[in-house]
Amino acid sequence: MKTLKLLAALTIATLLAGCNELPSIGGYKMFYMPSGNFKAGQIFAVYTKPKKIDIIHNTQLEDGDYLASKSADFTAEETKKLDLYIKGIIKNELDAKLGAKASKYINVKYTNTKIVDAVHTKVFSRIKADMDSDPSGKAFIKSLVTKKEVKLDVATSILTADIELTIREDVEVGLDLSVPRLLDTLEVGFGPSVDSDRSIVGKQLAIGFHADPHIISLLVEEFR
Repeated sequence: MKTLKLLAALTIATLLAGCNELPSIGGYKMFYMPSGNFKAGQIFAVYTKPKKIDIIHNTQLEDGDYLASKSADFTAEETKKLDLYIKGIIKNELDAKLGAKASKYINVKYTNTKIVDAVHTKVFSRIKADMDSDPSGKAFIKSLVTKKEVKLDVATSILTADIELTIREDVEVGLDLSVPRLLDTLEVGFGPSVDSDRSIVGKQLAIGFHADPHIISLLVEEFR
């Protein structure tokens, strides 16, 4: 257990060390925490100090704007890194908010990793239409383009997974761990499990994304 926790910590530290970008695995930029809030077509403002991601524009995509979802295809090494990263960031969050020993008594499992793709041209055309009809929103996004502490990304593909957290039976006496506390601690998208009163689950939570840099470049041209 200690070895796995150390490997997870080293993986996260390596991915985050000395960069102003989000950590990346298998070509996907990884979110700082799995969430049900992130969708394809959104514009993100990514901050590194402090580390946070703000959704600054919700593009309303239609069913025809998406490609069929598919299973993620990672190499064995990428799968190992992804496993350590997801489990590591969740356990770090639990330890930070519920106590230093909390993650020791919570098992984290993720399955059903999928990719939800949107058609890039559809994303751009809908964002452009939104900007044309909302001058104040366009001005706000334009104001962020030149800020050094923020990087803008447009998500054209979302990497999702089903995540389950289960409280172990042997929780240390005095450590307050419960399903309601887990739900209060983690990001949007988790709910009580229907199969166990000791578990919470999140279905198809966003864990990473692809960004098309050309869309941001085209938007910058629109701002000129």
